[in-house]
Amino acid sequence: MCTMAKLVRARGEKQTWMITRADLAALGMTTLCIAALAFFVGLKLGRAQVSSTQTATTQTLLPDSQQEDALEMLLHEVEDAQTGTDLSFRESLADGEVPEVPTVEVPSEGVTTDISPEPDPPPQPVLVAGPPPEDGWAVQVASFEVQLDADAHIQMLLTEGYAAYQVAALVNGRNWHRVKVGGYSTIEDANEASEQLADLLDITDLQVSRAP
Repeated sequence: MCTMAKLVRARGEKQTWMITRADLAALGMTTLCIAALAFFVGLKLGRAQVSSTQTATTQTLLPDSQQEDALEMLLHEVEDAQTGTDLSFRESLADGEVPEVPTVEVPSEGVTTDISPEPDPPPQPVLVAGPPPEDGWAVQVASFEVQLDADAHIQMLLTEGYAAYQVAALVNGRNWHRVKVGGYSTIEDANEASEQLADLLDITDLQVSRAP
């Protein structure tokens, strides 16, 4: 018999396996082949893993040129910023001196400043014209149809020191308010006053007549 095992059976007896030398040799050769195959497969996988690790490390440790340029520019900017920075404060701390901190006085709450408004100018006194003179001479300065215009003109003349007054007159059915200055005792005085009033009011041909 040339099988891997010979089974001898006997009635009432136990079964027994029998392995020959040829079977052991074949089994050993198969095991050796499997071990060699596993060794070569593991060696190849290990080399591939080591190669990928070295490539990744090389890529990590060696950045590209653009990254190097950006890093160099950043370092230059940091150096320029440090050059223009005033380090006197740090030097003072290194020497043990505490720099003085400027203080700003802040007014306390609730303090109010009394700002009084400027006083209004005193009102101009209102001068009241006296009654028309009963005799003498007078100078007629102007004639107004509106009473308020005549009153304003009289106030101006009184302020300048002239004895101004007004006389109402009916002309062509309309009332006129004549503004006059007088009375002067002589016509010479009235003429002299007329010249002065003409220069003041820039008016010519003022009328001199008997008062009122």
